Parts: sequence; structure tokens; C-alpha cells
Amino acid sequence: MWYRAAFLVVLVGLIPAAASAQSDREAKRTPGKIVFVLSGRSRSLAVVPAAGGKVRRLLRGGAIAGPDWSPDGRRIVFSRPRAGIAQLYTLRVAGGRPRQLTRSHQPSITPDWSPDGRRVAFVRVLGGSTKVLVYNLQTGGAHVLLRGSHSDSWPAYSPSGAQIAFARLLTAASEGDEPVFNNEIYVARANGTKPVRLTRTPGDDVDPAWSPNGRWLAYSAAVGGRSRIVIMRANGTGKRVLTSGPLDLEPTWSRDGRSIAFTRRTRRRASIEIVSVNTRRPYPLAVGGGTATSPDWH
Repeated sequence: MWYRAAFLVVLVGLIPAAASAQSDREAKRTPGKIVFVLSGRSRSLAVVPAAGGKVRRLLRGGAIAGPDWSPDGRRIVFSRPRAGIAQLYTLRVAGGRPRQLTRSHQPSITPDWSPDGRRVAFVRVLGGSTKVLVYNLQTGGAHVLLRGSHSDSWPAYSPSGAQIAFARLLTAASEGDEPVFNNEIYVARANGTKPVRLTRTPGDDVDPAWSPNGRWLAYSAAVGGRSRIVIMRANGTGKRVLTSGPLDLEPTWSRDGRSIAFTRRTRRRASIEIVSVNTRRPYPLAVGGGTATSPDWH
């Protein structure tokens, strides 16, 4: 169906270059830790220090996707199929069994934890379009946040919790056998009111992520068959391209706001890279063997 195609990516490009000596020095002093999806013979939810080091697998098996840290860093929310349908789960980093949150006949994907730790925004298909919903961790209920006929995806709470960024599908077409989408980045109040459009491009703008100080948004912008990580001020001005493709997706900020980790996809592999906001020099995050995607920084 068309909404599934919106989340598929054509893998094109070149193998990432080796990190420079300066990038090595940057990596050694990079703070925090990154949760991500590690794929090889099986798929795992894994954590690694952002400076590089031993990879710890938290959970193995199943089509794990979209991990996101809780504000206190003690839990991770993610999606994983149950009976063939993606549902939301949380997992304590210290160990234990996953706790299932949603129980729907429609997939629940791309979760984002609210800064107060009480809610999780996510995406579900309703009535033939994608909708942003909010799950209340205290009551167990969920409601549609952004009403209307639009298809909205990739929710991201601002650090203050007062706003939520998301991507809105404006047009969908096809070129031959390939679907072509035009999503734009919007910001609304946390209650879903007063949406404001921030990007106006012919390409696909998705994956918004707030800087820790709430002044900037990073996102993935598609131009000419490539996707690059771009940052802009929270009002949509001051856009800066940080990466050069081929397909750079899923940005997430370091806690000091100096770096962004992202997924880089090519014909042959997918990996996580880190780019300095100032120098714009990306280098790979060392995770050993396997394919690494979907980073979230804490």
C-alpha cells in the first residue's frame, strides 16, 4: 500500500570514506551513548558509547525499529511486530522483559518520548492516511493529536515539551515504478493546534529532530535522488546542509548540541555516522560487524 512505500528507501551511492585523523580525535571526546538497531543474521536493539567502544545488545529478534530514549535514560521505546503488526514496546536498559504498550490492528511506528516522560507520540495508519497519535503511559490510552485529512508522520517533541515537529505529506506521485513523495516539516503546539509550515521544497523533508536547546531542527532533505542532513532554526530560517549524501536519514543530536548522528545508506550497506555541526566532517560510529541504523542519542 502507498503508506508503506513512504517509509521505503532506495539504496544508492558510495561506500563511506575512512575517518580522518581529526575525526578520530573528535570521536574520542564525543559524550553520551547511542541506542540503535543492529542487523546481521538477526536484528537487535543495541547501545554503544558515542565515543566508540563495546556494543551491548539489549534485545534480540524481531523486526525492531525506531528506538527512542526515555528522558531519564532508563528505558527505550521502540516498535516490533506482534502477530505481524508493529506495536510499541518499552524496555528497561538495566534488563528485563519488554512491556507492550499498543494493541492495535494497525501498525504503530516511529515513537518519540515526551520530555516529561508521561507520553509517547507515534504514527499509525487510520482511514488510509498516517496520523500522529499520543499514548498516555499512565492511563494506557491513545488519541489522535493532529486532526484533519492530512497524512502526518515522524513526530518529535521539543525539549521544553511545548511544541511538536512532524512531517506532513502534501503530494504523492510516481515516476515509473517508483513513488515520489513531497513531505514538508511542520511545527505545532504540543496539543496539536496551530501547525506552522517550516520547509517549502520540491523534495521530501522528513525525520525532524530538535537540538537540546530547542533553537534548531535537524531533518533529512531529499534533493535529486539524494537525502542530506540539514539544520534550520526553529522558525524555519538559517538552513545549513551538513552532509553530502547519498542517503542520509534519521538525525539525532548529541546532548551538548555539537554533533548529529544519522543513518547513511548506500547500495552495499547502512551505517551510523556522526557529523560535527561546526566542521561538517562526518565519521563512522564504530559498532563492529553488521548493519547499524536508527540512532537515538542520550
